Amino acid sequence: MFQRLFAHRRVVIQDPSLAKAFFSDTQFAWLWLLFRGYIGYDWLSHGLEKLYDPKWMVTGESLKAFWDRAAVVPATGKPVVTYGWYRDFLIYLNDGSTHVWFAKLVVFGEVAVGVALMLGLFVGITA
Repeated sequence: MFQRLFAHRRVVIQDPSLAKAFFSDTQFAWLWLLFRGYIGYDWLSHGLEKLYDPKWMVTGESLKAFWDRAAVVPATGKPVVTYGWYRDFLIYLNDGSTHVWFAKLVVFGEVAVGVALMLGLFVGITA
């Protein structure tokens, strides 16, 4: 009886036709190209904005201000950051003055992601 209940049968579940059309058919590649281009442009433009801002590239003030706002517990008692461990992590980063070099990391990361999306890098790996 045990073997009959737990017999291994191979069941193949087909993808929905709409999902198959969007993700498996090259007919919609142009749609993904437009989507990737738009998202890549958004990442790149925000990264370049920060690249020429001294508050990001020289002092890191912008990132420090963001971390300060995220870590504070307001009078209502509900902090912006949901998880306590992440709040503690932000406070640790802020106390260590890591905002100066971490801001540069954020900027170069945004520019790199934008360029990679627009050029289609890693698309074959993630597909």
